[in-house]
Amino acid sequence: MNPGRLIVFAPVKGGSGATVLAANVTHQVRSLVKGPVLLTDFDITSGVLSFMLRISHQYNVTDALTNADQMDRTLWASLVVEQDGLDYLLSPERPEPAHIERYPVQDLLEFAPSIYEVVVVDLGGVCEPMSMATLSAAQEIHLVCTSDLPSLYMMRRTIPLIEELGYGRDQIHVIVNRVPRRPELSQADMEKIFRASVHVTFPDEPAAVQKVLREGEPVAAGTDLRRAINKFVRDTIGKPTEEQGGTLGVRALKELLGRV
Repeated sequence: MNPGRLIVFAPVKGGSGATVLAANVTHQVRSLVKGPVLLTDFDITSGVLSFMLRISHQYNVTDALTNADQMDRTLWASLVVEQDGLDYLLSPERPEPAHIERYPVQDLLEFAPSIYEVVVVDLGGVCEPMSMATLSAAQEIHLVCTSDLPSLYMMRRTIPLIEELGYGRDQIHVIVNRVPRRPELSQADMEKIFRASVHVTFPDEPAAVQKVLREGEPVAAGTDLRRAINKFVRDTIGKPTEEQGGTLGVRALKELLGRV
């Protein structure tokens, strides 16, 4: 069995809505692929996936990282929780220190794609060591910002950092979330700020998002946001990706961490 696709959603600034997008994209991916699908919350200090989806489990991602070097299918089955045909690896209910060694992360991210067709990782940010290790292993990186100026500025700062891991602009998908119907900046304006293309924009529909958070259900059908997510999954996740070896990313990661 060929390794599954490892897809990462990472906000460049807190509050960008990356978790809502990751969860709803994963929900749609389930109907697109034949094999099993995993969504994991790698924000171990402030992850909200379990709250948003009303899921709880006695084990979490820190347990998986602690046992990554001896992971097998039996142990893995005890760590994940299944709901509606998807597997979830949750973040801790209580915040955990973010000082996770890089190698357990790499081990975990090598194991999970061996049993899933698609693995979606929701990160809490970009620059933490755990996030950098995750990015170095991913085939696809979806960087999420909103259309406000501080978030756009952070996107501009983040793209060159990801390129230092060895990824080309075609592998870094810039997502602008919560774009109002009449934005102050056009997509062309935002691309000038980023010095990079915008892969996709998602509309600002606060009522639809609040319903997701309130009821723990996917974005409702018939909304502009749901239609945009469906199109994104068909156009992006539905297309095969070129094999992205992790060697270059890991080498660059060591260099980056060596500067700290």
